[in-house]
Amino acid sequence: MPIDEIVDISQTRMRRRRQLLARVGVPLLGVVLVILSILGVTFYTYQANRQTALDLTHDVLNTLQARIAHEVDNYLAPATRAAFIARDMVARNAIPDGRTAMEAYASSMLRQVPNLSGFFIGNSNGDFMMVRRDPQGGTDTKYILNSAAGRRVASVHLDDAGHVIDDKVMPGDNFDPRLRDWYQGALHTSSVYWSQPYIFYTTRTPGITAAIHYGESSAPGSLQRVFGVDITLAELSRFLTSLHIGQSGRAAIVGRDGQIIAAPEMLQPAHATAKVAAAKAGDSATIGALDDPALQAAYDRFRVQSYGNRTLTIHGRRYVTIAARLPAAGEDWVLLIAAPERDFTRFAETNGRRHLLLSLITIALASLLGVMLIRQNRRGDRLARRLRRQQEIGDNEGRALSALAVQPGLFDPGQSLPALSETLAEMNAAQRVSVWRLAGDGLILHCEDLFDRNQASHSGGLELSRSEAPGFFDSLAGGEPIAVADARRDPRTADVHRLLMRSFGSRALAVLPVRGATGARGGEAASGAGAVAGALLLEDPEAGDQARNFNAAVTGIAAIRMRRPEQDAPRRAADLTGEQEDTIEAADTQDVDHRNGTPDAASRTPEHAPGRFSPVLALDDDGRRDLAANVYPQVAAMVLRFDDAVVINTRDAEAMSSIADEIARAMQELATKFDLPYMKLTGHHLVAAAGCTDTPDPTAAIRLADAALAARETCLTLLARSDLDPVFRIGMDFGQALGSALGQEPRLFNLWGDVIHTAELMAQSAVESGSIQVSEGAYEALNRQFLFRPRGMFYVPRVGTARTFILAGRR
Repeated sequence: MPIDEIVDISQTRMRRRRQLLARVGVPLLGVVLVILSILGVTFYTYQANRQTALDLTHDVLNTLQARIAHEVDNYLAPATRAAFIARDMVARNAIPDGRTAMEAYASSMLRQVPNLSGFFIGNSNGDFMMVRRDPQGGTDTKYILNSAAGRRVASVHLDDAGHVIDDKVMPGDNFDPRLRDWYQGALHTSSVYWSQPYIFYTTRTPGITAAIHYGESSAPGSLQRVFGVDITLAELSRFLTSLHIGQSGRAAIVGRDGQIIAAPEMLQPAHATAKVAAAKAGDSATIGALDDPALQAAYDRFRVQSYGNRTLTIHGRRYVTIAARLPAAGEDWVLLIAAPERDFTRFAETNGRRHLLLSLITIALASLLGVMLIRQNRRGDRLARRLRRQQEIGDNEGRALSALAVQPGLFDPGQSLPALSETLAEMNAAQRVSVWRLAGDGLILHCEDLFDRNQASHSGGLELSRSEAPGFFDSLAGGEPIAVADARRDPRTADVHRLLMRSFGSRALAVLPVRGATGARGGEAASGAGAVAGALLLEDPEAGDQARNFNAAVTGIAAIRMRRPEQDAPRRAADLTGEQEDTIEAADTQDVDHRNGTPDAASRTPEHAPGRFSPVLALDDDGRRDLAANVYPQVAAMVLRFDDAVVINTRDAEAMSSIADEIARAMQELATKFDLPYMKLTGHHLVAAAGCTDTPDPTAAIRLADAALAARETCLTLLARSDLDPVFRIGMDFGQALGSALGQEPRLFNLWGDVIHTAELMAQSAVESGSIQVSEGAYEALNRQFLFRPRGMFYVPRVGTARTFILAGRR
């Protein structure tokens, strides 16, 4: 693009920025300041109200915590006092009949204190007495006496007046108080021992036991007694359920090890059944059994950070939590409270929304005035900008057409014109632009020039046949332009995307049909004036319709250049003579993937090459057919060529020699496996051939192609194992060759001719490392058994154009 155009674009941008600042920025700034001030006041008010609500919430929860601690202390205190009184009654011998006194005392306490479930006493002889409340009324007393006469277990049921209703003996009861946790704990505690929550043996309900020890002396063998009081936890759970903590807050009491002491779930039948089942199995319910993530998170945070008030975020919701100590029992319990923060800040949010809604009226009025002013300014700017843009487009098109007009041979079809595709790519901001001519009775599109703007390179020689892209040819015959944003999804261009665009990452495609001035093109039947003679393909154009007039002018120029007869009959690569050893000058340096499968895995950029091989005769004619001097009509030849062998000499010579030896031995094994009579290493080339017989060998080309595929895989494996890049290429040809044994004894058999030179040219001109490039002759011999993708038409000095293909694999 000319320098003055770049400067003009920069000045246009600066002018648009100044206009945007003056026409839009100032009104917008005023509106934004008003909006920000209103939103700032609203946000500050909301935050202040919310913080006040949270402060009040913490005060309420702290008060609630103190209330719960007081209630728990009142709930457990009667059990402690009752245990001390029972011990003192026995210790002081206040009543001669201790059994009767304990039974009367227990019955009285059970009537006066609802949360007490039972009283009991056990001694070191295994004797036991328990008085418990009967749910049907009255009390049940259980006796266990161990004497020399044996063990006696009896149960007496008394009504509320103290009369005996039932008295029975239970010989099968094997209860032993000395094995219970409350008995063993009380023996080792000087004060009241509190057990962990468990299921009572008799009533099968959850509760805890407060036990105290009394011994007549500390001497071994002296009688030791333990007094205990059972407390049910149902009332404590019912108290926690009755609390109203916000709208959905909950509280629970757990032990420091996470065992549930009291929780609302403990009153639910399903959970009670689960608790009983867990107790029978020897398990205990823990905080994980609660269906409350907030309480579980509060307990987890307590385990890490001890007691305290915290705000936690759980599943996107914020909770206010408290973990407080309850020193009401012998072992510290933990009170957990969790409530959604929104239960306490909802009124602040409601007031904030109302305030914001009222503020939006002011914001809407200010915004409306600002938008009206901006819209009026922008309308004038758009009109002025549209006029300037049209003028710029016209000036750019005029300059581009002027630059094309001075090109020598602008309308000469025999002279290349790279400026045509370059200018078309610049004006349309396209990634690639190609010029295609219809040939072969309209069955073939031949690429005269392909310009890649990213690479700044030209190529050509590619061909598309109607059989490869029938939908595209049918659409092109209609003469209407095609513009698609995704070429692979449009049935008209899907084949073109697969064949030409996919390997370069292009998506959008614009097709400009070129209508010829006459209907007679090389080999075509006259189709009348205005018949389609070719097409211009624009890949990923960004200019859209802005370059429509320029594209029409360029299409007209291309139509004039396509008036000459097309001579596109390809010459066979097998016609190359042995005297023409020059490297094929490839017009298209980048392959177009025409395969239906995925790209060759060996397509990598070469950086290193294996070591230089000494010329050796890998296989001679010992033990094979007599290879006398002769002309062999159908010889398949393969050349394996390693790139830049000098570079590898800088590496460890011993290691490189080992790699070269492994490759040589592998090639010899392949020669034996695929019955290749001729294989030779010379320099960094390997030459192999099959079909060196007087009569044609129909399997020679197939065996050599299989060997080429195996050689490629072998080299890839060996080089990768040695951390070397796959810097090798393979070429193949099929045709006539000469062979003869040369030199003195032992004489060496040598093969030469066009087929060897062409295979060498195929290996030299292959673009992809690790690829197998074959001539047209080899392609025709192998296309029924193997998969190929065309590489394009290439120019060979003093010979002309020839088609080559990439061998992909077996069918």
